[in-house]
Amino acid sequence: MALLKKNDKKPPLTVRWRTGAVGSGKRPHQIEKPAPCRTHCPIGSDMRGALSLIARRDRFGLSEPEAFDTAWRLVVETNPLPAVLGRVCPSPCEENCNRREKDEAVALGALERFLGDWGIERGLALDRIPGVARSLKSVAVVGAGPGGLSCAYQLARRGHDVTIYEGHPEAGGMLRYGVPSYRLSRATLDAEVHRILSLGVSFKPSVRVGSDVPFEELRRGHDAVFMAIGAHRGRGLALRDHHDGDVLSGIEFLRRVNSSAPPQVVEPVVVVGDGETAIDVARVANRLARSSGPSGGVAPAISLLRAHRQDEADLSALLEEGIDVVYGVMPTGVQRGETGGVVAIETQPARLGDPGPDGLRLPVPLSGDARVFAASTIIAAVSQVPDWDGLGAFEGAGRIDVDEWGRTHVEGVWSGGDSVVLGIVAESVGQGLRAAQSIDASLRGFTLAPPSRRQPVSTGRVKLRLYDAKPRSSEHRLTPWESLHNPLAEIEQGVSRQQVTYEASRCLGCGTCIGCERCWLYCTPGCFARTPNPAPGAPAFSLALAKCDGCNKCADECPTGFIEMV
Repeated sequence: MALLKKNDKKPPLTVRWRTGAVGSGKRPHQIEKPAPCRTHCPIGSDMRGALSLIARRDRFGLSEPEAFDTAWRLVVETNPLPAVLGRVCPSPCEENCNRREKDEAVALGALERFLGDWGIERGLALDRIPGVARSLKSVAVVGAGPGGLSCAYQLARRGHDVTIYEGHPEAGGMLRYGVPSYRLSRATLDAEVHRILSLGVSFKPSVRVGSDVPFEELRRGHDAVFMAIGAHRGRGLALRDHHDGDVLSGIEFLRRVNSSAPPQVVEPVVVVGDGETAIDVARVANRLARSSGPSGGVAPAISLLRAHRQDEADLSALLEEGIDVVYGVMPTGVQRGETGGVVAIETQPARLGDPGPDGLRLPVPLSGDARVFAASTIIAAVSQVPDWDGLGAFEGAGRIDVDEWGRTHVEGVWSGGDSVVLGIVAESVGQGLRAAQSIDASLRGFTLAPPSRRQPVSTGRVKLRLYDAKPRSSEHRLTPWESLHNPLAEIEQGVSRQQVTYEASRCLGCGTCIGCERCWLYCTPGCFARTPNPAPGAPAFSLALAKCDGCNKCADECPTGFIEMV
């Protein structure tokens, strides 16, 4: 060691903490962080917690069935329709899964579907929140779609009397009257709807609020109202030379098919639209044409016209089923034959425009040559709007403005679902949940804390190098031939029980303790002590800061970002 001369600077003072040298003075803290799958889920489902229960069931003293039961109960805390959502949700949670940076996202949608089906097969019942007293307050829910069902469930489990008013004969909204059976079996939907109603929710079908029951009478008869009327009125097409009846709306087409009164489909069929509804319409029309047309193995003439130039891989199912997809066009007019019937649809080049005030993206015409497509049946699936007729202060409105809790400008009235913004089913379920929380607070006289805005843990904190590569499980699915010859069968068949336990092991556990023991293994002073019989969600090790020398090894070796130096 070199000796210091008189004018040399002294080295910085070394701080000591019981053992070892400390330069920064920081100490490790166990801080749970939001997972990106949960923060990007419109419902906020805790799939991370559910998968932890399955993957670490031995540590928690759970058998596999007990782990599945407990995981189901954790999921239905926020989402009473896991079997449904596991089938129809496009899974934005997977798009933000940190595991994508390693290999592939965890198959969260398939796992949610499995847990939902498990709950149905086991006959698991929804429960009220323990210890919550009955409020003696009454809430009307207008609409039995996913938003209304979600809100009714959350209010019932919080002790309120709930009545759902539904204009259709059965509950489900777009899930029943808009989603084809090849995506969602009616038995699955019926089972999860029945379970919600069995919680004590009163259901009044075929009752239209605004005509059968005046809106103001409804408000007087209940302490709060949640409006979840959906968007069941299809937008039309502005076509040159067209008459009423020339064009069927996509939503009306699907409603009639799902009501066992399918319309006649005369080929060639042209479907217009850029969303998921247009895809469903084209595939359903294909199945109808095959079932009613002449045999001989000739594929029906079904075309889907889209303004958006989408990668064909995203529409591979249509191409596999023999549906022609045409990109970059918008319809402008119709052509008629000698008898006056439609024989063709005229188009011009187009692109999809930017979102408007209501979030809808409409086609924008471009210069170029017109194209003509033969058409005897035209179905327009170009979005849909709510029908506020007869609903008091909302009459004539488009989509209405609400705050973050679903409160409208009308006192005592909340709203959610497609009547607020046209989105995925999970958004409607999430809006129903938040509105129920707000209604409950209003009826019981307390103030809700603002929603958490914490940033999810990113791959900058998750140590992907410490995880083994594991390929993603694949769902079994029917081939196009099998599906077209069994048009009511679900195409996606889900994952097996073995795949579920394997897929749960792929979850990184972002931002939580997964009991990997690396902190305990690399800590020289012995700061970490194993927690006997840790509960799900609790750290597997306790931390004694008095022994810590601030070496940072535990934080460096924590794979999930749960430990950080503060």
